[in-house]
Amino acid sequence: VRGWPGVGKTTLARFLAHDDELARRFPDGVLWVSLGPSPQILAELQVWGRAVGMPELVTANSIQEATLRLAAALLDRRMLLLIDDVWETVHATPFAVGGRECATLITTRLSSVADQLAQRPGDAYVLPVLTEEDSLSLLETLAPDVVAEHREACRELVRELQGLPLA
Repeated sequence: VRGWPGVGKTTLARFLAHDDELARRFPDGVLWVSLGPSPQILAELQVWGRAVGMPELVTANSIQEATLRLAAALLDRRMLLLIDDVWETVHATPFAVGGRECATLITTRLSSVADQLAQRPGDAYVLPVLTEEDSLSLLETLAPDVVAEHREACRELVRELQGLPLA
């Protein structure tokens, strides 16, 4: 999933992580990592290791070793892997450790990263900004009294924010 900063990529991933239907599809759970521009990849892999019952992963001497051990542990599991806020393709690759029954969702703001990580052309979904009406509707859900009292000012606000819900 790719989109502008603040468009809702992380919010979408968080929603999916807590979705009941996906929880049934992936009964072994969800692994989440938020990387950002300067991730501590080995430390985050070790967090995933502890989450799947592999505390010994803290003894891994390299990212490659931790990745291989995690991949072996997830081979027969059904998990959703969420790799959020990827800035460089090489940062996401160590977390692509799911077996056949796992699914991986990656979020990024960068087109080049999305294109490189997509397995097939068209696999990268662009999360669009909200329309003015959708933005106003979201604001109304969050602050109904404010929108009721200041509808035109709120409309001007959502225009100014250009459809970015986080803003």
